[in-house]
Amino acid sequence: PHGTLPKGFAKAEPAPEPAPEPADPDASPAPDPAKAEQIAAVRARLVELRRAVASLPDADDDADAAARRPGASRAPISAYCIKCRKKTAMSDPAELRLKNGRPAVRGTCTECGSSIVRMGPLSPRRR
Repeated sequence: PHGTLPKGFAKAEPAPEPAPEPADPDASPAPDPAKAEQIAAVRARLVELRRAVASLPDADDDADAAARRPGASRAPISAYCIKCRKKTAMSDPAELRLKNGRPAVRGTCTECGSSIVRMGPLSPRRR
């Protein structure tokens, strides 16, 4: 017969009624004065930080400045390009970590535009 439960199973009890909502949903509890001061201080600090970030130079400017620093001249990074079948210069080199944790450099072949990878760190270790 349909509608009967097997032995050992009890009927589920109805879900409890949800708690009644407050009479005025727009009403909020009275703000704590100390909390209000903290919020005002955080907002003021946020404004200061936004102004400081806006006054920072662009990332392109930083890259040019880094290139002009003494001892910061980078030799072009080269890697073997499978498509060109020779060792070529790499443009836009970016350091990455392989699955096994070892460093590698990924960039673009300047001759054919394909992606090339060189095992090892971007900058050689000093001994």
